[in-house]
Formats: sequence, C-alpha cells, structure tokens
Amino acid sequence: MSLIGWQCPPLRYVDKAHKAIGRSRGGVYLECPIGTGLLLGHIQPQEHVDSPFIGVDSSWGMLRQARQRFDALGLSDRVFLMRCDPEHLPFKDGTIRSLQSTNGMHTFNDRTRVLREFDRLLEPGGYVSGSTLVRGQGVMADTILGMYERYGVFPMLRSREFVIRELKQTLRYPGIQYETHGSILFFSGTRPGDE
Repeated sequence: MSLIGWQCPPLRYVDKAHKAIGRSRGGVYLECPIGTGLLLGHIQPQEHVDSPFIGVDSSWGMLRQARQRFDALGLSDRVFLMRCDPEHLPFKDGTIRSLQSTNGMHTFNDRTRVLREFDRLLEPGGYVSGSTLVRGQGVMADTILGMYERYGVFPMLRSREFVIRELKQTLRYPGIQYETHGSILFFSGTRPGDE
C-alpha cells in the first residue's frame, strides 16, 4: 500500500527506523504505535543488544499480531509490548532516549496531546522520529484517504502545511526536519538538552 497508494518507497520507513534505533545508544527505544510490528521486524533488534525495545499500541488486535510476528522471528524476548492510550503513556518523564511513531499521527484523536506526551517522555538530547499520512500530495492517495474517512477509519487528515505547523507549535525543537515522500510526511528532531 505504501508504494502504490501513498507513493512512498517502503525503504524510507526502514531507513528512518534504523536511524531512530541507532540514536537510542543504550537507552530505551519506544515505538508508538507499534501496530503489527512490521517495521521493527525488518530492523532485527537482536543486533542492538544495548537498548531495551518497547512497543505500545491502543489495539489488542495489533499487539497480538505484533507478538505473533516477534515469536516467529525469535524476537519475543527483545521487544516488550504493552497496551496503552498514546495520550497517557505510562512512563516517567525523560526516560526514553529514542521514540519512533511510524504512521501514527493520523490515527491519534488528539495529536497535540500525544506529541506533548512524546516531548515529556524524551530525555534531554533524546530523538523523536515519525511519519503520518497527509492530504494534497496526490489524487490517488487523496481518493483513498477520502474513502477511509467516510468509513471512520482515520480521524480527519490534514495537509502537509497544517501538520508541520502543528508539529512546530508542539515540539519546539530547533532543527526539526520534515520530508515528504508521496503522501507521507516524515519528521525527526532532537529534544533540546545535553546529547
């Protein structure tokens, strides 16, 4: 779906996840939402023995699929999965070194609240990376997104400019980067503080 519908090569996601995991450097890596674990399953977390991996999702169904994937790949002992609301993540302030949110923002009911949670969780110098679907980048994608919205699959999706403005207002990190590939907006940045 990524390449055909959203016009974004799947390897873009893998590259972004590799960078986020690499930035964990012995600290905690959090993926929110983890979904079915597809992305983390391609990264091979067993090569990063110094970082604990946590995956959270609000859906039991997604977590079951992720567990099945990690069991099949022999990664169950490397990835801790938990069900929780992304607007109220059950971690102490400043305990996450690297946070990845692949295609999560368009599924959150209150994106601003979730972004504030991400900011709260990141340690000084911590890294945040993510992606979201955006409107106005292609006719085919906008048609698919319109169908999703009519059936209530995702909350109201926004334009690239709207999402960037929302990110800038919430994550006030200097040097945050934005890239658009097809209908996917990628963002990444470092929380101010000692690195």
